Amino acid sequence: MQNRKMHSEFQCVIKKGIFPERKQMDGSFNSTGSSAEVKIRDKGEGLATASLILGILGALGFIFVLPPFLFGATAIVLSLLSSSGNGIALRAKIGMFMGAISMALIAFITASVITFFVSHPGIFKDYHNDFNELYEELYDEMYEELQDNGKGGWI
Repeated sequence: MQNRKMHSEFQCVIKKGIFPERKQMDGSFNSTGSSAEVKIRDKGEGLATASLILGILGALGFIFVLPPFLFGATAIVLSLLSSSGNGIALRAKIGMFMGAISMALIAFITASVITFFVSHPGIFKDYHNDFNELYEELYDEMYEELQDNGKGGWI
């Protein structure tokens, strides 16, 4: 209640015109006591802008796996939080759309890659054989033998 009262008093003071001088376009000052106009920003505007930015970053980061999910989900949440009595702002709607698109795009790409590797089980064996041939040409030793002896590998 106290905060609302202070807010209305602040608006009254601004409307009455306590700023006696106002600079005109030509550089002169107007001393008629005209009121200064101050636009009080809605707190949802910042959330809507953040939603838009995160939605765009999520859509542009589709090359990576994790950022589109994080940015897309955060964009959707921020756009829902930015709604006010007037509804959801256009920036928030675009941010929500871009966040959903980024999440759907990365889900489709991930599913496509998994489907490719599941449907082609011999692809790793071909790469493994090619690697062994190249390693044998370079070092005159099979890579599998090197791993069996404990000289190579991660352990």
